[in-house]
This record gives sequence, structure tokens and C-alpha cells, in this order.
Amino acid sequence: MRPLQAYLDVKAVIAETEIFCVHQPDLIARPGDFGMHFLAQTLSGCLFTAADYVQAQRERRKMLIEMEPLYARYDVLVTATSAPAPRFDRYSMLNAWIRPNIYTPFSVTGGPCVSVCNGFTREGLPLSIQIAGRPFDDCTVLRLADAYERATAWRNDRPVLDSDAPTVPLELPPAFVKGDVDVKTRSAVERHAHRAGLALDDEQLALLYVIAPYAFDMADRINRDHARSDQPAHVDLRAVHLNSPTLPAI
Repeated sequence: MRPLQAYLDVKAVIAETEIFCVHQPDLIARPGDFGMHFLAQTLSGCLFTAADYVQAQRERRKMLIEMEPLYARYDVLVTATSAPAPRFDRYSMLNAWIRPNIYTPFSVTGGPCVSVCNGFTREGLPLSIQIAGRPFDDCTVLRLADAYERATAWRNDRPVLDSDAPTVPLELPPAFVKGDVDVKTRSAVERHAHRAGLALDDEQLALLYVIAPYAFDMADRINRDHARSDQPAHVDLRAVHLNSPTLPAI
């Protein structure tokens, strides 16, 4: 498989473009009604071009084809998952742009996945493994997850809630840190936002300024060396896997 960053680049360009299109009328009419965490993902869709989107879909199709040898060799793929849930005061809405995770590859390649508990940290926070399978083979993934849970006792553990435990004070960090953004990036952001019909306030624009360098880098990393005949991936993944020897005929 490719490095995690490659899947995140393709996912971000495709997913954020699509979710922006879904919410564009409301983002134009009432952007202040959306939370900043939601805007951190959604507004970025205006930064990508139609060419970025199509090239990402073409690359996604290649990623689907690259998975075929693995699907032919293994019934499922078992991976670690991300770290335990962070404290509220250590979470940043920019994490999705900075840190690739192990879930994204299977989101991009259409493999059904499930996470099941496989232990706990010393502090009692749950840990898990991820089980990923071939597209449309949800049954195998669910059967294996069920078998693992039956063979282990992790799912039976529940937290002990102590009503007398002292409250831990938390100071939430700022939603994002406003950094210095060069004039070229600011100009590009404002141009894209204007083209999309957005009228953003200073805080919303500042958020987009911070995200823009990551978004632009992701779009730039997408491979554009495709033949004219290279087709993009489609919503119906059966078009890609129809002739796969590892899957039953559809």
C-alpha cells in the first residue's frame, strides 16, 4: 500500500470538495450558523479546482486497482488504530490536515471496516484494532469482529464512575492559532472564496488562511500524469471490481 499521506491527499480533495458543494448555499447565506470545527473541513472545499477533483478521482481509481493483489491474498487486513482519545484541551481541529490516520486508506479504497476493542491504556482508555475487508464483503469483516469479541473479554469491561471524584479543570485551547500567512496565499484564498460566493468574516477568513497551505500542498501532490483514457473512480465501486477474481460476480 502507499504511504498514509497519499490516501489523505486524495480523500481531502474529493471529500471536502463534495461536502462544500452540498452545503454551499447555506455557507453563502449564513456561514456564522456553522461551528468552527465544521468550517475547518467544509470551507476548504472552495480551495480546490475542478481539475484537482478529477485528478484525485483518477488517482483513486488507481488506488482501487492497486488493492486487488492484497484482496486476492488475504481475507481481511488487521491494523492498529489511532491513539486513545485525546483530552479536550489537547485536541486541535487542524489535526485532520496535519496527521494522516490508518482509517483513510480504506475509506478511499471502499473497503468495509470495523474497530473492536483489544485492551485499555493504564488510565483505562479503550484501545482497538481495525479489521478491513474487500469491497462488498462486509459479511466477512463482521463475522471476524464477532468471533474476536466472543473469544476475548474486552467488550465486557465498563468504566467505573465515581461521583465523588474531583473535577479536573480544563482550559480549552483556541480553536486555531492564527499564524503569519504570506500575501500570495491570502490572495489565493480570497480569490477562491469570492469565486465560490462566500462572504466570510475575519475569523472565518483567518481559519481558511491557516488551512490553505495544507490544502494547496495536498492538491499539488496529486499525480497528474494520467493518460487521456484514464477514467476517474465512480460512486459505484462495482464498476472497478466487477471483473475481480477475488469477488463473486455481481
